[in-house]
Amino acid sequence: MLSNVRSLESKLDSFQLSRSTLHEARDCCVFVFTETWLNNNIPDSAIQMHRLTCYRADRDTALSGKTRGGGLCVYINKGWCNNAAVVTKHCSSLVEFMFVKCRPFYLPREFTAIVIVTVYIPPCTNTKDTLRELYSAISKQQTNNPYGFFIIAVLPTCELCNKGKQHSGLGLHNRKKMHTKLNPTPTSDTQTTSLEAATYNNHTDPDEYTETVTAYIKKCIDDVTVTKTITTRANQKLPEMKLSDQETKQQQNSKSQSVPLWQAIQTITDYKPLPQACDDDTTLPDALNEFYAQFEMQNDTPAQKLPTPPNNQVLCLSPADVRKTLSRVNPRKAAGPDNIPGRVLRDCATQLTDVLTDIFNTSLSQAVVPTCLKSTSRIPVPKKLVMHNIKTSLPNTLDLLQFAYRPNRSTDDAISSTLHLALTHLENKDSYVRMLFIDFSSAFNTIIPQQLINKLHLLGPNTSLCNWILDFLTGRPQSVRVGHNTSSTTTLSTGAPQGCVLSPLLFTLLTHDCTAKFSSNHIIKFADDTTVVGLISNSDETSYREEVAQLVEWCGPNNLSLKVSKTKEVVMDFWRNSVDHPPLTIDSSTVERVVSSTKFLGVHITEDLTWTTNTMSLSKKAQQRLHFFHRLKRARLPPPILTTFHRGTIESVLTSCITIWYGNCSAADRKTLQRTVNTAAKIIGAPLPSLLDIFLARCSGKATSIVKDPKHFPINTTCTQKTLCTYR
Repeated sequence: MLSNVRSLESKLDSFQLSRSTLHEARDCCVFVFTETWLNNNIPDSAIQMHRLTCYRADRDTALSGKTRGGGLCVYINKGWCNNAAVVTKHCSSLVEFMFVKCRPFYLPREFTAIVIVTVYIPPCTNTKDTLRELYSAISKQQTNNPYGFFIIAVLPTCELCNKGKQHSGLGLHNRKKMHTKLNPTPTSDTQTTSLEAATYNNHTDPDEYTETVTAYIKKCIDDVTVTKTITTRANQKLPEMKLSDQETKQQQNSKSQSVPLWQAIQTITDYKPLPQACDDDTTLPDALNEFYAQFEMQNDTPAQKLPTPPNNQVLCLSPADVRKTLSRVNPRKAAGPDNIPGRVLRDCATQLTDVLTDIFNTSLSQAVVPTCLKSTSRIPVPKKLVMHNIKTSLPNTLDLLQFAYRPNRSTDDAISSTLHLALTHLENKDSYVRMLFIDFSSAFNTIIPQQLINKLHLLGPNTSLCNWILDFLTGRPQSVRVGHNTSSTTTLSTGAPQGCVLSPLLFTLLTHDCTAKFSSNHIIKFADDTTVVGLISNSDETSYREEVAQLVEWCGPNNLSLKVSKTKEVVMDFWRNSVDHPPLTIDSSTVERVVSSTKFLGVHITEDLTWTTNTMSLSKKAQQRLHFFHRLKRARLPPPILTTFHRGTIESVLTSCITIWYGNCSAADRKTLQRTVNTAAKIIGAPLPSLLDIFLARCSGKATSIVKDPKHFPINTTCTQKTLCTYR
């Protein structure tokens, strides 16, 4: 639609009325307006309209020599295209024009883009000079876009054509037979839609293929989704309505549905309220984006894919695996930048399986990850399936002291293994233990993809899978959103994306060669939490200090920065004649020695291995949550619901790593923790299991799993079936 509006701001109401009443205006893809009479004092928000993206080119008084009038504006329907940008603007005394390059959702294969040229020619201008400027600009853009489709919208008031007649509007293009009337397509009772891969010369472009499919999915969502906004305020309800609402929630809770249960509990108790709104600072997202991308400048290693051997076997996903993974997508999680809700992926898993499987296998075969899958976490299917394939191809004895992201391993195993090594060594004469708790600075953000792929290739995964991971880690678009403000996009080729299921696994593979050099030292790892355990005898700390120096030297080529200010050390020496131990120095900085306690994987550890600090911390946290119990009791919820809330919010806190510390707690500490459980039992009106019973049951289960696991280190070296039977 092309129109000369002469003050767009005053005609917005009329234009919006036409869009709501006229079918032609409502379904129009592009609106072109000239003589908008806009200036810098009128912001974009003042002329923004629903589901339309605005691109404007106001008249420059210095270049045009005129103080008023002029101006161009183009509105693009978001349902037709959401990928558009202004290529060039021009303003002079002869002509005003603006080029907008669009890539709509549906575009014929022979065209790469649509370029909309908006032109306004003032009256009484030199025709030859005007056409010369316009021809020069169009020729330049045609050179840059040889396969683009150009639409030129002209509103001249001069004799532009050789017929000598004035025109109120012209629509020109660079393709013939665009207005040829075609016979209507025969109708059928069955409507089908076919999407073919963007294949050129037997080569499929994963980016174009994926963007087309996701755009069509969003189009289908817009076609069938009806959005309604209902505002309900609790303080406007009558007491009878409030009581009825509570009874309804109790009926929902009695159906053993975990999600509605916890939603109702959170509504009643106001548990975990929404965060406060951020300040409307438009510069904050860009500043945060620059801060997160600070490690990109330190990466000077170019990413090069490995040469593929002739007998390389490409990973191929089956439709059954993809359908199974899609059906497990959590619909409650927010959609990513692709705006595809999780409910669509889960409920339409059967319909989306074939096309998504084809996209994933195309990506794996070419070792190219589509850009939209790098910048969003809403379609995690290939990453999860690739992670499973990586784990199956790794050797079974890889880094036994890495307890993160391994089956049947948790923080309990990491802490118990560390304390087992320390307590076993402290039973010897003239011995003590030094533990160094290392803190890395932004460990996941400093990964160099090329170094990671070189290590990964030696562990077993095939070349095509390694190249796919390399492409996944490089060229990742990143932006920061704070409230309603979004930063500009930055492309990163360093680090691993936050929140991705592959990132922790890739970091553990990067650090698998970080092992102890001396037999008296052990390096315990849980993801990026690293602890050096030095078993020292006869006051000889040479091997321990060399181990720390070697670890610091290993961090350099692996692009890991060790934070000495946050690195802590604990010295455990139970001998009566113990002397002051010399401090540890890293990079000319003294490491802080912890006297009171330090937190290791959620558990407070002290030099004398007493657990008073840890139990007081757990008791304080559990006491704070008793407040929600009183609110649930006032809401007249039944005892089974209160018991479920106790297990999820209080018992889970009190029994965190209970197999490690409860057996060595003092009687006073145990009474303090049990007092919280007794208070909760009185509120519920039903008995609850004691902490001692929970401790014995979990110890029995943990001991059984350790004996059955031959790869559990180092407890399996001393725990046997005979000792387990004695324990029972």
